[in-house]
Amino acid sequence: MVVTQPWERGIPIIKRVIGLSGDTIDIDFDNGFVYVNGEKLSEPYIAEPTNQSYDVEFPVTVPEGYLFVMGDNRNVSLDSRSSKVGFADKRFVLGRAFFRLFKETGAISREGK
Repeated sequence: MVVTQPWERGIPIIKRVIGLSGDTIDIDFDNGFVYVNGEKLSEPYIAEPTNQSYDVEFPVTVPEGYLFVMGDNRNVSLDSRSSKVGFADKRFVLGRAFFRLFKETGAISREGK
């Protein structure tokens, strides 16, 4: 998902939607697992377990009109685990990302593959 909203970097971000309005998100940072409504997510798309925490306390419930988003590179990604990004306001969703082009290497990544 591509979202832009008022935050310190002021640029659109590409993140994976983990939770919808009303969902409860919990993260076991010791073991690296993410849970949505008590169910452990199967996340074959991440390179390593989710061990990086920020300043958001878990579990959290996603407020109405918002999304909980996380990057795939979890241990260096700034996302809804941080109050700097917080919950993504649905009004600021620009669309779905199907491809990513990495400027540094010229590599292309297809989402969902």
